[in-house]
Amino acid sequence: MRKMEKRVKIIVGLVMVLIFAGLATMTGINKAKENAQKELYMKDFNIAMNTLKAAYPYFEVNKDLNEIDFFANRLDFQLFIESTPTIEDYRHNMDAVLSYLNNWNTYMVPYDQPAYFYLKYKDFPADDFRSDIAKIYEDPNIRKRFGLTDEKIETANNIILGKESFSDLDVNAKCHDAVEGKLAYIFLPRMLDMEPERKLLTEDMEKITTYLEAVKDYPALAIDIRGSSGGDVGYVEEFLLPILIDKEYSLDEYSFIKDSPLLEKVRLKEGYEDLTEEKLKGLGFKEETLHYIKDFPYMKKERKLISPAENSINYKGELYLIVDKNVFGAADRLASIIKETGIGTIIGETTAGDSIGTEPMQVILPNTSYVMSFAKQMGVTGDGRISALERTVPDVEMNVRDVRRVTDEKGIDAERDGCIKWIVNEEGLK
Repeated sequence: MRKMEKRVKIIVGLVMVLIFAGLATMTGINKAKENAQKELYMKDFNIAMNTLKAAYPYFEVNKDLNEIDFFANRLDFQLFIESTPTIEDYRHNMDAVLSYLNNWNTYMVPYDQPAYFYLKYKDFPADDFRSDIAKIYEDPNIRKRFGLTDEKIETANNIILGKESFSDLDVNAKCHDAVEGKLAYIFLPRMLDMEPERKLLTEDMEKITTYLEAVKDYPALAIDIRGSSGGDVGYVEEFLLPILIDKEYSLDEYSFIKDSPLLEKVRLKEGYEDLTEEKLKGLGFKEETLHYIKDFPYMKKERKLISPAENSINYKGELYLIVDKNVFGAADRLASIIKETGIGTIIGETTAGDSIGTEPMQVILPNTSYVMSFAKQMGVTGDGRISALERTVPDVEMNVRDVRRVTDEKGIDAERDGCIKWIVNEEGLK
């Protein structure tokens, strides 16, 4: 009996040893897997940091505007990324790190954008950097990570062409009288991509053009871009302003870019030149601007001509542009042009700026198969304002409460919206 008990104890003991040995082995395996995963995270983290250091233009602007020295926090960022629990969390955590740059063009590409980027850039010539962005989304690993299939691309294309519906894209411009017969009102949540085959663009242009023709003799017109965080500057320069203005306007703009191999196609295609000491002095910019641009090796100057369209309403009334702190990129381009030309009055809050330049650069983080987008050039207005630093300051600054857009079932609520009320009082439209 005792022999039987002893044997059972031995067997149980051996089983327990095997269990604990198995657990130890599993723990070791899990630890090894965790370390391997962490190594991949850090490789891509370092690729991202090194890429930004070589090509991103706004570190000094961020330091002065937001009091954030990005690379002084690199160790903290590294520890944060090392603690990432899963590969699915990696994109979110890297996005959190990039948010400290305070630039809306600099982010980790989300899952719903690859099909759009591929369709937008796939037909650009090989010498254009945007063709390289399209190729990113032909990479099998990238497609797998983002779940990008030919079917999803076809669906996205059908949405663009208007063959399928997608709620976020079904409505853009909203046009109606804020004060009947006196104050015309257009709300633009986005500056749409200027692709002629886009059904939404066609409908948007027809809606705005028809409405403007009907209100061309109104004493005042308000264009509301509160909350508009970008889009295509062509919408502003090739469509919206040309159907409003009665004469041609000329604006100069400047871009400055770093000497990174990643930006070589940009420099060659877009006509950048060496920024010499002589050219720097000849720009005639204020000292603050010169301080930020003096270390860039390349620059380009571009003159933009904005001319009335054949169907322009040649608006003679008072034009008002309503903005807030979320107005960015292409939307801020509208504010910047109105500010420089003086063709209208801007009311609201200082915008988020960054209205000059072509599309952001994108790069693969190869170990995790995610994609990082980032701003690639510093834009400066013709009068020497760094767009991302000084942004667009309204002619009439409103307090936060009055800047909030207030609507009712008909559209903008002229009785309660602070900015509309200000226009009504200023123009005596009661």
